[in-house]
Order: sequence, then structure tokens, then C-alpha cells
Amino acid sequence: MLVRQLKRVPFLHRTTKELWVGAKLLRARLRQAGARPRGPIWLQSTRRFPTPLRANGAQALKEQLRAHGLIVHEGRHTLYVPPQPELAARLGPVVEAFPPECGFKLLKRFAAPEHARYLYQADTTGEAALLGGIHEQARAAAALASLGLGPRLIDVVHLQAGDRDLCAMVVEHVRGRRPTVTEHGRLLDALDVLRGRERLSLANPSRYDCGDFEAPDCNGNLMVTDAGELRYVDPQLFLFDHAAVLGDVMDRHREVLHFGDRLRVVKGGERFLYQGLPGGAEVGRRDPDDRWLALDPMLAAHGASPRDRVVLDVCCNAGLMMAGALHRGARWAVGWDLPPVAAAAAELLPLLGAGRSTVVGRALHEDVELAPDVPAWLPVGDDALCLFLAAWHHVGFPPGVGALPWRFLVYEGREHEDAATCDANVATMERRWRCRAVASRVIADGLCGPRPLVLLARDRSPR
Repeated sequence: MLVRQLKRVPFLHRTTKELWVGAKLLRARLRQAGARPRGPIWLQSTRRFPTPLRANGAQALKEQLRAHGLIVHEGRHTLYVPPQPELAARLGPVVEAFPPECGFKLLKRFAAPEHARYLYQADTTGEAALLGGIHEQARAAAALASLGLGPRLIDVVHLQAGDRDLCAMVVEHVRGRRPTVTEHGRLLDALDVLRGRERLSLANPSRYDCGDFEAPDCNGNLMVTDAGELRYVDPQLFLFDHAAVLGDVMDRHREVLHFGDRLRVVKGGERFLYQGLPGGAEVGRRDPDDRWLALDPMLAAHGASPRDRVVLDVCCNAGLMMAGALHRGARWAVGWDLPPVAAAAAELLPLLGAGRSTVVGRALHEDVELAPDVPAWLPVGDDALCLFLAAWHHVGFPPGVGALPWRFLVYEGREHEDAATCDANVATMERRWRCRAVASRVIADGLCGPRPLVLLARDRSPR
């Protein structure tokens, strides 16, 4: 009621809104300062793609896309291009770099991702600062998806349109219908629960009293999938406590992601993470950052860097080595682990800004076949990098690993694995998988003792 009264006096309404947003911005910044992660907020690297587009503004861009015969949905801040025939010919190679069910949200405000903001027009001067850059908005979209209320966000990409920079969010396309008033009420109820748990606040002072929450379809932002699930497709009004959302995911999957502290050396004997989160405060038995720091020079010396490759991770656990590969420029990462572990990794990775990933739940054993699990749309070739880390004593040396399309494979042995065992295992891999060892070293990371690390290269010579 107060908002409605203030709207009758535009100057007073705007001034009040500026003060409200400014106060909320200050509170958000203070909270972020107290819980800021040590690592980057968006793990995977930003990929750049040329396009045939030539436009100097949002209106010209929309007209050009439609002149090419494309379906384009215009929102206040973005132009959304859903999956459709001939999209790759019109938008360029970015289309084939992602699953065919993806759509592309082109930001109307032209900028490269490092400078991009989601808002095209802001109601207050503090609103853009409150919502942050595009990667902050991407994290909000990932949180909304993790909570079952939004589509999956896969990536933020840099598009080149002539001499202009464009930023686009690559999202899972939602196919469904317009919601009913009852289903609209379900959304507000779900948001109220999240607000009550302090997982979520809204960036606008009027909260639900605005067009973006108007019944029944929230100004076109709310859809219902064929399975009856709610999907809110625009993250711009949501401010999430990302650390708390991430903590909820870890708690839900604690039994499969945590390692028993039998020696009672950590937290008085409590269970702790097997893989520590990047920048996180919770200790892990393994440290993915340290593991990659050990791997990087060895891979670089032999032309085996993950950059521009597909990375395959057998026994991936929470997928954090996959996240490290994406941070180093991998095109996509595919991982395998037991179904409960894979489910946890699939939920965790997008929240860490590592959405260019596929995690497959599979019982891993000597007879397992893995190649059919690599997505058919993914252009792998035979140049992938395979991670086979601390895995052999769980799964052996399956022929299915050798059937994957890798050029290089990284073997990591057991903790304190002796030289004779390592040599025998390398000989087995060389024989079974037609490869040869090209480099080796010993590493120790996290709470682990030394382990052998061996780089093997595929033997491409004829039999």
C-alpha cells in the first residue's frame, strides 16, 4: 500500500527507491565481505566465438536476427534465441559447441563478459551495482536451477559481432506451457520459504508487487514444463546467499562426498570432504588446486594441456578436477562415478560456475563401457585428455577406458604406491590401451601422502 501511495508522487517514489536500494546494496556488500570465497566466483574459462552478426545496438540486433528468419523473444534486458533449425548458420559456431536443446540469451547491453551487466535499463542508479556483473547474475541463475525453480545455466560466452562485443548466457531451453494462477501461487510459496530460510532476498523494494511477479506467468518469465515443474527464466530480481545454497547441496550429499576421519586428525573425528571445494573453508582429503598445480607443467611440456580439449574423468567424485579443467580452458568435461556420487557432482558443478559438464552415474568395473556415455553432439575427435586418478584400485583397468577417444591419459596411483606396483600398472595400461608413458612425477596434496603421477600418450602407430 505504501508503494502504491508513493507511486503517485514520482519524485518521492524514485528518491525512496534509491535510498532503499542503496541500503540493500550496503548490506549485501557487508555480507559478501564476511563470506567471500578465496577463489574465483566463476570457475570455467570464458570462450569466445565469432558470429556473422553485424549490429551496433539492441534494436538493430533484433532486426537482423529476425531478418535471418530466426524466432527471437524480446525481454526488457535480453533477446532470447531458442533452439531452432538453421541456428548454427545464423549465429555461428557457438551453437554447435553446446547441446542442441540450448537457447541463447543475448544481452541488450553490448559488452564483453568481463564488463557485462545483465540490466539494459535500471530503475535506480544503485540497482546495477546491487545485482553485480554478469557472472553474479549467472550464479543467481545457477542457484535458482539448483533449487528446482529455474532452467540449467550452462555457460556465459563472448560473441564477436564485427567489431562489437556481445555477451550471451547459454541456457537449457524450457519447453512447456503458461502456468495457472494456482501454479503461480506455488512459485510465490516456494520463494517465501527460501526467503524465510534467508537463502534469498529480492532486489526490488516492491517485492512481488511488480510485473515480473504478476499472475499467472510473471510477465512471461514463469513456465511449467511438460513434467509439471515450475521454471522461472529470468534471474535479475534474485539475490542469493550463494554460500548457504552451496552448503545445502553439500549437506544433502554429505554421505557420498565426505570421507571418514578414522584417525581423528580433522575436526575431532568428524567426516570431512574427499575433495575440498575451490576457495572453500571446509578441509578436504584431496586438494584439487594442488593436484592441478602439479599437473600443469607436466601437461604443458608434452602438449597435453586441457585447453580447447574435451576432458574425460573416470571416477570423478564431486567433479572438482573437471571444474579445474574447465577453469583451464577445456571445451567440455565428462565424468563418471557411482550414481549417487554423480548426482551430487551434477548438482554441484553448475553452482561453481562449471556448467560445461556432463556427469554420468555408472557402476564402474572391469567390463564397463564408457564411450556410449559421451554425448553424441559433443565433437571430441580423438584428442581428449582422460583423467584416471586414484581409480585403479577401485575399478581395475577396464577396456572401456581404452575405448574412450583420448590422446593423453593421466594415471594417479594409490597413496604410498611403491615403484614396482606403479611400473606394473603402467605396463598393463600400455598393453591394454595401446599407449606409452611419456612423463612421471610424485605428488602429495591435501591430507594425503605421496602418490605416483604418470602421463601416457596414445600410440598412433599402425599395428
